[in-house]
Amino acid sequence: MKRCLCVSLTALWFLVASSLSAQEANPRPAADTPTFPDRTSPESPAAPDRDSPHHDKLAKELEPPTLGMAVLVPTEGNEVYGIVCLKEEGDTLHLKGKVKGLTPGLHGFHIHKFGDLSDRTGKSAGDHFDPHGKQHGSLDSPERHLGDLGNIEADEDGLAHIDIQVKGLPLHFVLGRSLVVHADEDDLMSQPAGDSGDRVALGVIGIADPKAAESFMTSHQEEASKRPQKNADDSKSNDRGNKTDLNRTDSPATAPGANTPREPQNR
Repeated sequence: MKRCLCVSLTALWFLVASSLSAQEANPRPAADTPTFPDRTSPESPAAPDRDSPHHDKLAKELEPPTLGMAVLVPTEGNEVYGIVCLKEEGDTLHLKGKVKGLTPGLHGFHIHKFGDLSDRTGKSAGDHFDPHGKQHGSLDSPERHLGDLGNIEADEDGLAHIDIQVKGLPLHFVLGRSLVVHADEDDLMSQPAGDSGDRVALGVIGIADPKAAESFMTSHQEEASKRPQKNADDSKSNDRGNKTDLNRTDSPATAPGANTPREPQNR
């Protein structure tokens, strides 16, 4: 009996020793140690091929967009509609479009901070887009909001054609923000927003379908070439559309209609 017990204990010890030796030769990874596939094995997934058509397509899709579009809708009580295409050309953002339903004359035209159209009066679009904390000014002024685009001018039929170039403003800075047309002329001097009155139309700037945008820009250019050219006097008188009139002798305080009470303006 004692001999059988000794043999059994010897066999058990041998099995335990063999198991420990096997574990030392092939240790298991710790439970919290991540394991990674052997990238040299045939079964491992291949690294992305940068020369593949799929890679090129993905890279192109992720590039910052250069074409934008805004469809302008009227605010409450107004009937002003429009469409504006934005194209990034080098360091210039080119805006082309048209707005109809305006009263004849100049109307303030700006990029506002938010693309929020929830308020029917347009107030939810916020103030002018002004990330640098500048004063309001004309399009060519060194001291201006990035969203200051000057004025657009409506003819006697209430139609305004837009052709504005803005230096140093990439399209992706304004995507998701809004374009706003105001009821009155932007005097380009009054703070904080040029005393341009209520918001009569606005639209969110979105990424444009390249084919649709290019077609719109081309048709706009063709239409512009057919319009009668303004003479020198007309061009000079319309400089206020996007430039400060340096020859103006009447200040905002003494200008015609300056004493007429007006509602407090929104930026």
